[in-house]
Amino acid sequence: MVYKVKKSGNDDLLAPYDVLKLSQLADQRASYEIQTGAWYAEIAMYLYHPQKFIGGFYARDDNFRTRIDDCEHFLSGLINYYNYTYRQA
Repeated sequence: MVYKVKKSGNDDLLAPYDVLKLSQLADQRASYEIQTGAWYAEIAMYLYHPQKFIGGFYARDDNFRTRIDDCEHFLSGLINYYNYTYRQA
């Protein structure tokens, strides 16, 4: 949203907000999600069929639950973060 507001020429709408702090928060949140919500082989090896889980996402605060909507939300969030961080041109 910040990128789109800047691109539209309405930078004055962002004046009341600390955009740098918001960017740092997004970095921290993405790092946290990758570290605590992704099925790495080292974690999945304790499951009955680990190959089904590797590369997916889980909700750690809900008994390591893996549901399709969790995977969709985590993945779409990481894709949006990647596009905002690395493809802003």
